[in-house]
Amino acid sequence: KILGKLPRLPMPFGQTMSGFARHSNAEAFHRRVRDDGWVVAKAFREQLESEGKLVDDVDDLTDFEAQVPLAIRVQLNLMTIKQALKRLPELSEAQRAAVYEATGEHVSTNNGAACALVRLFGCWDSNDCQPETLDELNSINTKLSQMRGVLGMQIVN
Repeated sequence: KILGKLPRLPMPFGQTMSGFARHSNAEAFHRRVRDDGWVVAKAFREQLESEGKLVDDVDDLTDFEAQVPLAIRVQLNLMTIKQALKRLPELSEAQRAAVYEATGEHVSTNNGAACALVRLFGCWDSNDCQPETLDELNSINTKLSQMRGVLGMQIVN
């Protein structure tokens, strides 16, 4: 015996390796790790609360609107619509018509619809509070809310 007695692993090798296989190749490529228990998000939230940068009652819609700029809220709306489009097998005629009505672009695929909506949103400075900017963002948000209705999602204002 050259090495003597080897230490026992706390778990069988197969169970240990299955923990490493939880994230996909894309997650590994981008150096992302799955946080199924939201441990990192919870710790970040606690840090923000301790620094006084986060109000506890964010659940109230008026507080959310006061804390988050309109450009960010519209972008969040867009991202939820993109996720819903990604889960659809294909677009219905009503959904294609809704995308055309919102964007003026004819689309045939879910990805095409998502890209058209992203082009509709464009690029905005979240600190811009000029009335013209807020009017345009409200117009885009109205179009996105109509799209949410066609997709069967809950409509937010």
